[in-house]
Amino acid sequence: MRIGMLLMKGFPPDIRVEKEIHSLSKDYELHILCNATKGQSIHDEFDGVKITRIPASLRRSFSQLEIILKQDSSIWFNAISDFVSKSQIHVLHVHDLPLVGVALKVAQKHGIKLVADLHENYPAMLKESTRIPLYRIRNLGNLALKLFFSEKKWRNFEEKFLPLSDAVICVVEEAKVRLAEIQVKNELIYVVPNYNLITEGFSKSSSISTNNKGIFTLLYAGGVDDTRDLNTLIESLKHLKVGTDNLKVVVVGADSKSKIQLESLAKSCGVDHLLEVYTWVSREKVETIMNSTDVGLVPHRKSEHTDTTIPHKIFQYMFRGLPLIVSNCAPLERIVTKYDCGLVYTSGESLSLSKCIETLYEKPSLRAEYGEKGKIACTENFNWSEAEKKLLELYDNITT
Repeated sequence: MRIGMLLMKGFPPDIRVEKEIHSLSKDYELHILCNATKGQSIHDEFDGVKITRIPASLRRSFSQLEIILKQDSSIWFNAISDFVSKSQIHVLHVHDLPLVGVALKVAQKHGIKLVADLHENYPAMLKESTRIPLYRIRNLGNLALKLFFSEKKWRNFEEKFLPLSDAVICVVEEAKVRLAEIQVKNELIYVVPNYNLITEGFSKSSSISTNNKGIFTLLYAGGVDDTRDLNTLIESLKHLKVGTDNLKVVVVGADSKSKIQLESLAKSCGVDHLLEVYTWVSREKVETIMNSTDVGLVPHRKSEHTDTTIPHKIFQYMFRGLPLIVSNCAPLERIVTKYDCGLVYTSGESLSLSKCIETLYEKPSLRAEYGEKGKIACTENFNWSEAEKKLLELYDNITT
């Protein structure tokens, strides 16, 4: 059976897609249709998977606007139809909500099945994205989203098309509950979390982070925008009563403008000496930074979006044996509380966060205990060999 994956962006990289390829390519023939980014060829291969890319053009940019404004695109319909015909696809596997509608029309035209793989609660994520100030918008798509976003339209789109899919994938149990509320049949919803891919040669001891620099280091790695609420993180540092002479917060993943903004806020709070901000770095560099870190941070602002999704960085921290400090977004709080692997603070409250930092600074034995518990939970429960079972079950069911 041939599976055709659809992405409305460039590939590689995408950690989640790469893990799904790792699992599905053992038993199925995979093809990918996605956008081309700078330097990528139109026809390519990734781990034996054939990739077809749509080249950058004004026409492609217009298709992105079509999707944002009306959740449909004749350009994408024709591209997907051609992809299905030439690659003889049996199942379309659509990554994220925007292409589900047009892909479903193609699937119905060709008499094939469709899997909707939802990385996010998309309407809620788009709603959060519209909070971005105009001066920070960097492309036409985001400008159109800011000016023309209709939450009602996207929620109606979800309610119309997701129940017509042959299967729907989400990343966390809280998202499954939400999907059931919009009439997606429970038996068609599969939770496939963003767990780590742990290879056979993995040694538990090799995953332990060891900081020998004598500086208490807290790490945030990931995207930098308002939903990540790094402002509360920085503001929490001015409340600290301990550690100001040997403590450092490291942020990895900012763009140049966000870096300036964060550093400016830190300076105004009088804590710029406690903050170190990196722009984009390689995965290998992130691993190196994690190896000299004491605490992993997930300071996301609590919202409908963050209550129904989960960042894979939490599992990367746990894999490294890092104790966690997280905000009280529902999935984050559930995992940290259940597995006793860190501390939870009230989202948006800098004083609550500062108390968590002080607790872990003053109690190295507690840090070690939380880190060990998180590492055990990660290796025994939160690993891709467990997550992929649901993905493989889905395809076993869809092909019978």
